[in-house]
Amino acid sequence: MTDMVTTSAGDLSRALRAALLFADDADGWPTLSAVYVETSAGRLTATATNRYVLGRAFVSATGDLPHGVLLDADDASLIATYLADVNKADLVTLRLLESHITGERVRVEHGERGFAIEAFDMSDRSSQTPWVDYPRVLARFEETAAQPAPGDVPAILLQPSVVAPVAALADVYAEEPARWTFLGELEPVRVELGKAFTAVLMPAKPSDQTRSYWPQPAAASVAG
Repeated sequence: MTDMVTTSAGDLSRALRAALLFADDADGWPTLSAVYVETSAGRLTATATNRYVLGRAFVSATGDLPHGVLLDADDASLIATYLADVNKADLVTLRLLESHITGERVRVEHGERGFAIEAFDMSDRSSQTPWVDYPRVLARFEETAAQPAPGDVPAILLQPSVVAPVAALADVYAEEPARWTFLGELEPVRVELGKAFTAVLMPAKPSDQTRSYWPQPAAASVAG
């Protein structure tokens, strides 16, 4: 296990842009206004959720981070914007830095250039701020990979605000068709854009008219 991961500027920029579509701007939930970056088996994954939708972007990468890091949405957007203006084939490295004074930081290295941003300290539960337990959430996410049972799938009710992030992905993955998997009336809807991106959308109950009556969110698991 290393403390850095390398991928192309174009791939990382696109992954962050796509994930940010699924982040929230909730002031009380800083971990929802963020992008969770992790690595495994030669792949970097960027995840974001507002609890009712959850999106994951995948890109090939070399190296590994020792654990997932949570980046503020503004910082993730800053990285994506910077990388959008450089050669897409350029290599970019994310290096994990630790300091007993400043806490954990991520350094973005592009050639001789570089800048560092602070990462959320996911082990700090001293405040009253709710924290999404990403490992548990992503375990639930993987459960939606199951194929639907044979037979007709009942009508699914999706709020426009739930579908909107998927529609916006057309600006990021214009060449990828979307594959929709419906598991049941109140089960998560899985949307896949090739191997580049996967999303989970939570449907509303047929009788519900407001967000407050939705079923259990995709990211309901919260660390205590």
